[in-house]
Amino acid sequence: MKAQKTYSTSGVILFLLSLVYLGAELVFNRQLLDVSSSVRSDPDQVEHIQYFGRAASGLGFTLLVQGIFQQFRFRIASRKQWTIFSIITLICFLPFLLALGQTFLEMVAQDRPGGDAPYTEGMAWGFLPFAGLCFVLAGRGSKPFAVVIGLIIMTWPAMFYGQKLAVERFIISPTTAEERLDAHYILLLRSGIEDCIILLEDTQLCDGDTANDVEKRSTRAVLGSLFMLNTAAVFDGLSFSKDQIIDSISAQDMWFSSKEYYQQYLQQVAGKRDQYEKFLNDNYYLPYKQASDLYLKTYNKAASFYMQASQPGRFAQVAAEAAGQIQGLIETGWQQYEGADSTYKSMAASTASSVEQGIYSKLCRGHEALCNSAMSRMYNGTSVDNAMSEMQAAAAEKFYEKTGYPPDINSKEDFIRNQKTQDEIRTHVEQKLQEQIEGYALPANWIYDPATFRGELLHMLQDEGQNKALAAASQAQQAWHDKVQSQFGTNIQPGLNREDFFKHMGGDPLPPLKDLVMSEGDFKKKYIVPINRQIADETLKNIKDEAPSYANRQELAEQGKDYIRVLYIPAIALCLSIMIVVITIGRYVTALATDATKKAKLFSGLTRRQRNIIRPFYWAVFLTLALVLPYKWPNPYISTAAYQKYYHFARTRYPVTAQLLDWVVHVQPIIYRAGAYMPEVEYIKKEVSKGAE
Repeated sequence: MKAQKTYSTSGVILFLLSLVYLGAELVFNRQLLDVSSSVRSDPDQVEHIQYFGRAASGLGFTLLVQGIFQQFRFRIASRKQWTIFSIITLICFLPFLLALGQTFLEMVAQDRPGGDAPYTEGMAWGFLPFAGLCFVLAGRGSKPFAVVIGLIIMTWPAMFYGQKLAVERFIISPTTAEERLDAHYILLLRSGIEDCIILLEDTQLCDGDTANDVEKRSTRAVLGSLFMLNTAAVFDGLSFSKDQIIDSISAQDMWFSSKEYYQQYLQQVAGKRDQYEKFLNDNYYLPYKQASDLYLKTYNKAASFYMQASQPGRFAQVAAEAAGQIQGLIETGWQQYEGADSTYKSMAASTASSVEQGIYSKLCRGHEALCNSAMSRMYNGTSVDNAMSEMQAAAAEKFYEKTGYPPDINSKEDFIRNQKTQDEIRTHVEQKLQEQIEGYALPANWIYDPATFRGELLHMLQDEGQNKALAAASQAQQAWHDKVQSQFGTNIQPGLNREDFFKHMGGDPLPPLKDLVMSEGDFKKKYIVPINRQIADETLKNIKDEAPSYANRQELAEQGKDYIRVLYIPAIALCLSIMIVVITIGRYVTALATDATKKAKLFSGLTRRQRNIIRPFYWAVFLTLALVLPYKWPNPYISTAAYQKYYHFARTRYPVTAQLLDWVVHVQPIIYRAGAYMPEVEYIKKEVSKGAE
């Protein structure tokens, strides 16, 4: 026995490989929890981590079996050793045999009670244990190299393939469409828990709080599987209503942004308000304002003119200017008349004189009677004197046609009294006055009198200006009254601003936007909550309608299985991972403790039989501690009323499975923190990131 030391080369190699396995298992356990603790993980993510985990579990199982035969120096000779080998061989063949047996039963029954998938993928791994058995039997169990290689070929593929086959074929595939529908509902429930939408008995298990994060995620990773153990009791025992969930979803904008909807609502109300405001302005206020502006312009102009007319000084200046201009006009006209008249008279006198002198001095002197007779015949029987008069009259007529005046005006006063002068003065005065009073006309019988003109003009300007201003104001008021009365049906004063106008019309002005819209909270209650409720109702209806398609051989069978996988596989993988880790650690701890005990002088007198029970004793102690101590680890989530309630529901139906899951929840935070010192596997990280994308 002393030759078989624990410190043999094979033992050291196995120990080092076990440390490698423990490291790999801790990495797998840690990363599996990171993914499986959230319902947002998809099956591809879980599958990539599973692949690594199954490989690590295969290594662990291989090392355990190698450890058993290492104490036999990797030789199989005795009946006991062959019995152990036979049991291990049966375990390794079990996945293949179970698959073969179920396939045979299905062929006989012409049905697929285990599911619609034959799971032939990876079936080659199931044949490798036969090759390993051939290695061992070829050397008849006496060649250590053949035993080691044979056991590796038998154990690692069996564990690697057996896990997947057992879970897929005997757990996932046999589930019914109703169970897959329940799994879908449980995933929705978990999603609500993770998103802080649902509180389980006032226990918050959602993301965000980093305190006790590992304990929370460990609880959450297993909670879905606990729910699935008794779904009817879980659904009946939920302490929250559908309306509470919808309100929470709406408050947290889980499905869409209510703020964006609210902003759209504000924009729509603002747009409608602007349209209505434009309608009011275009059809009511703007016509009123245009009429008001026109009235005020006319009225103010009339009032201004009236004020001017009421101020004698201003019109006195106008009258003085007009009198001065008229006086200048008269002086100019008189001077022009005098010049023209003087020219006329000198020409007339010169003509008469030249005629008389020429005719009588050259022709008629001494022959007056004959000359008169000849002149009479020349002028049709008219005498020379008469002819001269006619010539003067004709010249006077031409003078009048040219100047408009007779040639016999002898004084300025007669010139002023002449009708032509009066007409020109009248025209000039009216033009001057019309510069001040539009459309002004002098009375028909008005005559210019230099002595009274200035005072008379001032009096006329004042009277006419005041009358014109009063008439214009009266007309503006009447036009305003007629327009406003006909259009608005009421009498309203001009010059009102928009707010006063609508107040006078009997209605408040258009209120500001903040008084027209609902608050964001009221908007959510009236619109967002009903929309979310409709979405939830349609989603649940669609889920329920598609549930029959979750059944095997139906269109959505794989989708239904995915719901089961997301809930079951992480929990199963965590259980296997933790159990193999515990067993591996226990193997070396009990071996060291057993070896130390046997070497201790205190126990040197033990009999062979007593020595044989030392290691089972330590195993019993180790397993007891492994089962009891995790419950001493503080976990605030599993001590809550919510966890205890749903754990009780699961335990009433499946007590062993529920207790195992409960133990995993207690142990997982310890294993996870131990894995914090291990480096992450880049393969898993890359594959998970690909799955997330």
